[in-house]
Amino acid sequence: MVKTKRHVVLWIAIGLLGGVQACSSDGSGGGAAGGGGASNAALAEACSTYCSKGSGLACVDVPECSADCLDLGTGVPSCTAKLVTALACVAASGTIACDPLGHIDVTGCAQERGDVDTCMEVASEFACTGYCQKYLALPCVPSGMDQATCESQCHQILGLVCPDESLIAYTCAADRGSFSCDSDGKSAVTGCETEVQKLQDCASGSVVTPDGGT
Repeated sequence: MVKTKRHVVLWIAIGLLGGVQACSSDGSGGGAAGGGGASNAALAEACSTYCSKGSGLACVDVPECSADCLDLGTGVPSCTAKLVTALACVAASGTIACDPLGHIDVTGCAQERGDVDTCMEVASEFACTGYCQKYLALPCVPSGMDQATCESQCHQILGLVCPDESLIAYTCAADRGSFSCDSDGKSAVTGCETEVQKLQDCASGSVVTPDGGT
């Protein structure tokens, strides 16, 4: 995360495209290369332990931190196992503090945190590729849009808006979203309403698709 509004693993700073028009999680979710290998129970415990370590800090709201952490781990399941490992390491031997901007500042467990960063970067590639493949199959795609252009816009625009929420929404869209053209000739995605609502809430309702839809 890169904003003070949320409080999950702030070392993860992925650049992603901001917006699917409408994307409910059915709990399946896949994402990038293979499953995460960690249970939701293990994830929930790791998130709770990690966030509780920051209890009392001005930049940590423990319930919100735990909820956002769980969203990230379940929303990008290919990285769940690495996330659990990193969270457990920080909880056991790392340090959590607030930086001058009110962000969570984590020290220690560099290898484990780096593994999460790498996994999330790979997941973002899969999310943008999968999203654009589905999007480009629509008859309402504007002239001149191709896979390379779509993916480039995906990474550029999503880098500006709520990285974690964007990755979760785009992973959902790529994995199980159903794409169509609405009555205005704009792309629309169904099947991920919960994920996209959280992205819209984070971005204050300003969500942009590759064709300029909102």
